[in-house]
Amino acid sequence: MRKTLSSKVKTRIVPRNFFINTQIYPAPFFRNGCSKMGKEFRTAGEGSAHFGDEPRPCTQERGELKERCGVYRLLDANFNRAREGLRVVEDIFRFVLPNDRIARELKKIRLDLSRTIEKMYPKLIQARDIHSDFGAKTKEKRRKNLENLVLANFSSVQEALRVLEEFGKIVSISLGDRFKKLRFRVYALEKDIFFALKDNELAE
Repeated sequence: MRKTLSSKVKTRIVPRNFFINTQIYPAPFFRNGCSKMGKEFRTAGEGSAHFGDEPRPCTQERGELKERCGVYRLLDANFNRAREGLRVVEDIFRFVLPNDRIARELKKIRLDLSRTIEKMYPKLIQARDIHSDFGAKTKEKRRKNLENLVLANFSSVQEALRVLEEFGKIVSISLGDRFKKLRFRVYALEKDIFFALKDNELAE
């Protein structure tokens, strides 16, 4: 008679320190879930894990674990804010007020920002919880003109980089330093952008 595969789901045993070497979170973070190879892990008891349950958001964690998760949520939000703001201004100087030098420098900064965060990106995605972020529900303001649009986005980039710099130091001093260098590159470029906007006003 042909053997058939059992329909029972088998338990996969995972050591408590299994996830520590991934440099994502300490093992206790995964007691409720994490994404790995397209499967969901749920730790059961002290030393085992099961496939199945959806991971719960950081806001439902407690103590030090909630604080750690909150830091990664904050880094994720500010990384996105900085990257998106850079892209908005880059596209303005690419399509609306064509300036090849400024557009290229903005692109370099944006790509360097992405490279700075890429090793930590899985942590940021795991910590993301937009449903509990009340900032996602705030109303947007109307932009008065092109200059207002550029300056508002560039200010957001600078603020986000400062937040990344300060909280990046919690992860590592070198990470904070890399964000600091990016922030000063943005400050240097701001002067060029300011005068480019003024030249556009004069041209009108």
